[in-house]
Amino acid sequence: MHKKNLASCIILLAGALLLGVTLAPSVQATEAWSIVTGPTGSNPYIMGSVIASVVNGKQDLVRLSAQTSGGYNENLSLVALEKATIGMTFMSDLIDAYTGVGKFKKLPRKEMFQQLRLLFPHALSTYHYVVRKDSGIRTWEDLKGKRFNINVPASSTRGINEALIRSLGYKLSDFNIKALSTKESFHAVRDRIVDATGNTSAIGAGAMLELSTSTPVHLLPISDEVFKRLNKSFRGTMVQVTIPANTYKGQTNPVKTFASPATLFVNKNLNADLVYQFVKAFWENHNTLAKENKNFKQVTLEIAATPMKTPFHPGAAKYFRERGVLK
Repeated sequence: MHKKNLASCIILLAGALLLGVTLAPSVQATEAWSIVTGPTGSNPYIMGSVIASVVNGKQDLVRLSAQTSGGYNENLSLVALEKATIGMTFMSDLIDAYTGVGKFKKLPRKEMFQQLRLLFPHALSTYHYVVRKDSGIRTWEDLKGKRFNINVPASSTRGINEALIRSLGYKLSDFNIKALSTKESFHAVRDRIVDATGNTSAIGAGAMLELSTSTPVHLLPISDEVFKRLNKSFRGTMVQVTIPANTYKGQTNPVKTFASPATLFVNKNLNADLVYQFVKAFWENHNTLAKENKNFKQVTLEIAATPMKTPFHPGAAKYFRERGVLK
């Protein structure tokens, strides 16, 4: 080959390579995100797994995985310290942690919680106070002195149950207090290990339906007056709800109770564009999430975009403004 032709070929090849590099699409690496939830088998862990499955199938910028944890209180620290990406907790605890009040007031490193930012409440955790129908227990007074499971000491459920007992005008010592996890609690009622348990569940969901199918149940109601006292102690973040009659076998009357908004939150340092894509994928597939798990059903986009004392992460705020539900 003549030198002139060889030089021409080299120039053409170099140009082709350069063109190929120029025209090649840019590829953004997928980021691995964790969602810290609760113990294995708990409602938070199940919900986190559903979120990961649905959102992973709708975008490819982040890859979510649900991880177990010691519960909602631990999740606050994990996200504040950037050891986890997304956390689940109750709205009341997120606000208290961010503002440094309540049980967070005397923590030595409470300032770290000012790193936290709200995404949105993703579920209403409805409190069920359950006894066997054949127990003869029909009122809170009937339960005094009997075995009452209020969950493990580190859990937020335990804290809310302790506050409820005070709102009822009782002391912990008025009951034979037990500390079983949510996973164990409904089986404990069925097997007569406890006389009553207080746990969160979506209305008409999973474990409660399974319990009532094998063991007819009675639900202890929460009066308007007790709810007002309880809600005041949680800075007005609780929601009063009614469990319709015949939701569970043996439960023939509607039952007034309350729910606590379960909330997703992140660290303020998390990339705003990726947060926006996550929030968008969640809410544009909310119907799918609600079909997969009833816990998601009761929260609307309008509820999700309600401003709280903990600021929204900018990525979440951008999506809500685009949807016209946040000014």
